[in-house]
Amino acid sequence: MQVTTKILVADDSATMRRVLEMTFAGEDAEVHAVGSGQEAIELAGQLQPDLVLADASMSSPDGYDIAQAMKKAAGSPGAAVILLSSTQMPYDEARGRSCGIDDHIAKPFDTQDLIEKAEAVLQGPRKQPPDQQAAQTVAADMEAPVEQALDARGVPHARLPAE
Repeated sequence: MQVTTKILVADDSATMRRVLEMTFAGEDAEVHAVGSGQEAIELAGQLQPDLVLADASMSSPDGYDIAQAMKKAAGSPGAAVILLSSTQMPYDEARGRSCGIDDHIAKPFDTQDLIEKAEAVLQGPRKQPPDQQAAQTVAADMEAPVEQALDARGVPHARLPAE
């Protein structure tokens, strides 16, 4: 893990929050745990976490909602999000993609597996919700020099206005 990774934990179970704090106690991590999705969203703006561990089955806002809010927030698109699911509330792949979830793990989990997942998502590129990916692509295309808007044969993708 990177030096002093800031981890935000959002779980309505005090026991699970404590387990997650203990899981990362031996790592170079600073863990901030909250008991609701609303608290997580509010604290994320101040904390600017590197990683968010959010429970999928909390009452609204749940872990998916937290991820979506974090990924759309101006100050925190760099945060990786791992969703904590369970057998009663299994991971919803389609919803996870639409919210920009970086990875997930089912409870109960092996603590070493969670640490390894955390390291992997922190080292990799962050996922974004599809609508945000499209907006970033459009913005990048608008900033690209005209020469880069040509295909392999040198033909423009769009007609440029005549000067």
